[in-house]
Amino acid sequence: MRFLIFSLLFLAPLFSQNAKICLVVIVKNNEETLRDVLQNIGKYADAAFFLDTGSTDWTICAAEEWIQHMKIPGKVLDYHNRMGSLPSAAFTEAQKFLKTENFPLENTYLFLLDGDMIVDLTSNLDKAGLTKDIYLPFRICSPLKYCLFAPHLFRASLPPNPSSSGKLSQIRIYGGNRSLACEIEQLDPENNGDLFRLAHWHRANNRFKEALSFYQKRLDLGGDEEEIWFSKFMMGTCYENLSDWETAFHCYLEAFQMRPQYPDPIQKIAAHYRLAAKDDLAYLFATEGGKLSRSLSQDFFDDPPLEDYQFDEEISISAYYTQYLNEGFLAASRLAFSKNVVSWVKDQNNRNIFYYAPNLKNAHFKKLEIDLPLISKKSEERYHPMNLSILKTEGGFKLVCGATNYTQTGGKTYQTNDPRGIFKTRNFLLFTDFDFNILSTQEIVENLPRDRFRALNVEGLEDCRLFEFQGRDWLACATSDTSETSYYEVSLCKLPNDLSSSQIQIEELIPLPGPDPNRNEKNWLPFIKDGQIRFIYSYTPLIFFSFHPETKTCNVSSFEELSLDLSQLRGSASPIPFDSGYLMIGHTTVHYLDATKAHLHYFLYLDSNLRITHISRPFIFQHRGIEKCHSICLNHTKDKLIIPIGIEDREVYLCTIDTESVRSLLIPVDLFMNRPNSIP
Repeated sequence: MRFLIFSLLFLAPLFSQNAKICLVVIVKNNEETLRDVLQNIGKYADAAFFLDTGSTDWTICAAEEWIQHMKIPGKVLDYHNRMGSLPSAAFTEAQKFLKTENFPLENTYLFLLDGDMIVDLTSNLDKAGLTKDIYLPFRICSPLKYCLFAPHLFRASLPPNPSSSGKLSQIRIYGGNRSLACEIEQLDPENNGDLFRLAHWHRANNRFKEALSFYQKRLDLGGDEEEIWFSKFMMGTCYENLSDWETAFHCYLEAFQMRPQYPDPIQKIAAHYRLAAKDDLAYLFATEGGKLSRSLSQDFFDDPPLEDYQFDEEISISAYYTQYLNEGFLAASRLAFSKNVVSWVKDQNNRNIFYYAPNLKNAHFKKLEIDLPLISKKSEERYHPMNLSILKTEGGFKLVCGATNYTQTGGKTYQTNDPRGIFKTRNFLLFTDFDFNILSTQEIVENLPRDRFRALNVEGLEDCRLFEFQGRDWLACATSDTSETSYYEVSLCKLPNDLSSSQIQIEELIPLPGPDPNRNEKNWLPFIKDGQIRFIYSYTPLIFFSFHPETKTCNVSSFEELSLDLSQLRGSASPIPFDSGYLMIGHTTVHYLDATKAHLHYFLYLDSNLRITHISRPFIFQHRGIEKCHSICLNHTKDKLIIPIGIEDREVYLCTIDTESVRSLLIPVDLFMNRPNSIP
């Protein structure tokens, strides 16, 4: 299937005041993509015409249902087994249809598409101001790896096969196109434009020697500077594929000399040296290329088009093997939070940045040895301490420890020795002195009379986060049996006033349904602001929920789009008052190719208005694997931060670090994306 994405930037000057748009689509078994097209652009159509060339799926039904739903004039024409050019036929038949519907052809425009083109409008489409007969969007042809201006928008009164005019560079079409592959024999090697297309066609089919011949002929003819530049650039790629690096290098430099505002050749050189393990040279060219910015006037470029982040991608890989290790770490950090980086590059970058990330400096760790119960009377194995949450007390600290009857390896495989196959979590309240010596251990039990919707082989309150509200202790946790949809929910649990009994009975459990009942909700981060329970629900966008005790519900209290992309952040430790704002910890999950996982951590600082103003570079605590952090607190003199952590779901530690060290790690958000040597 060909895959085209229209990025339409139609602005007010594009359409005339009373213009009508007739959507004309050539279809054959395009049910899924057709629905996307109609959803995105159909609302701008005043009429619709579908030329079906033999669909055997539900494409025709989808078209007819949409016409009926939109209540606009429409027609589906069966054009199966007919001869001739399909675009010409669609054009002619659409004209006939519009005449029968009494549309004024002089003021009606045909938007001609294939059924497998995905249309994405990045701004509202205004029909006022259309004056030209034809508009040619900028089309990026994926299989042939080149770009050209191609007609898609026609005045309906024109004859079939009108000549092309009216370049419209604001519209960009991404994806494949079959026209050249089908009509390559008809191209004229004496025509500049056809010569250019022939060169692309040979290159796309790995006929590099033939492509070089046509590119050279195109250079000899002169003319359009964009085509000349692109020919030089593509000759470099051809020579590189023919293993003639010396000549390829010369071509890339020639292209750069012609248009130094186009960094594409520099990126090619950097990538070549990286792949050749000449990392210092790769770093040198990638660093210089990163200082350049692409000119928006460029018409022809490689597929996919070069993105600004690709130089950081090169630096993040090559610098690791050079003396410029810190610059590589900074580049990888920028990649992690850049908004325009595709997901697979971010996943790869997370794996790379894991090798850069340092252990948390100036941190001290104390392992907690907790006397936990046996998992079974038939086994000597005890429950495994998994995670901790902490609050200060007058005499030291109190912690909630989650403990499990299962083990896991690499965040990939989980094994329980329960004969019923149950994965069970139990929670224990610990009191310690100032030096974290355990004074008492009591189990927290929830046996409230309530409906339990059990559909999973899990039991217990998971990921408990301890906090204080109105003089009482509360837990925010994940519950698997409170939702009728059998998905996890976040619940609030109120602990009793008297915490001296051997078992702590939860007084009240309040399920908090999320915005989507058909997804798992976990790791809402509770904290207190202005005497109210708040939660951080998501990072991108940054969404806060407020809890209302009188209705026992949550609603969105604030919503903010950030300059950084923090969408990969999860959890971890709830915000606590720190300086004039709040300090917290988030983490990202590193997914390895063998499906194992590891965690990276970040400090974040929020001002008093809950805006994220500072963020740290990523770090690990002491273990390159599964590290969980659900809580932080300041010590009694407020000069040290205490961070409880869980290691591989079987050991727990208390990490202590002085607050000045934490402050030194925080970088203002507006400086976070700066180039090397701009920030510490």
